[in-house]
Amino acid sequence: MTKSAVCYTCVTNGYDAVEPVSPGWSTHFIMFHDNSVQVPEGWHGVNLSVPGVSGIDLNRYAKMLPHRMGLPASRSLYVDGNIFFRADPAQRIHDALANHPFAAMAHPAQDCAYSDIERTLKLGFVWPRPARRACSNAASFIAGMTISRSSRYARHGGARGKWATPAIRH
Repeated sequence: MTKSAVCYTCVTNGYDAVEPVSPGWSTHFIMFHDNSVQVPEGWHGVNLSVPGVSGIDLNRYAKMLPHRMGLPASRSLYVDGNIFFRADPAQRIHDALANHPFAAMAHPAQDCAYSDIERTLKLGFVWPRPARRACSNAASFIAGMTISRSSRYARHGGARGKWATPAIRH
């Protein structure tokens, strides 16, 4: 069944406890997982297995490559596993993508990837060599962390130098 909007997440290594959603909402909710968590009410669970990709990289794979996930809708919204919904997000997804092929939420503190690299370096979240490599390759960033293995995502159909976007028209 194809729906107008899909909201999806990916939880690995039991990291998040996803909250239930109403099965009556028009948005289709899909939770990709590695069998380390329970699938809550209202979510359709899909075991995700990609050769050579595990843990947080599996989460990033799902987030960055929605076109590879076989999502049954023309529009999708990726959310982290700790996000919960009070209402059906279908209209918001539709509105965000009404005139644009993708939409992304603004970072609350900055709007420059290079500033974010500097910040994460100072905090010790990334190592200098992967950060330099990311800058020189214009690698993707997710939630303030550099993906130093962008070539792996490129091999699986993702493009280098693209930003991870939570709402995408397929």
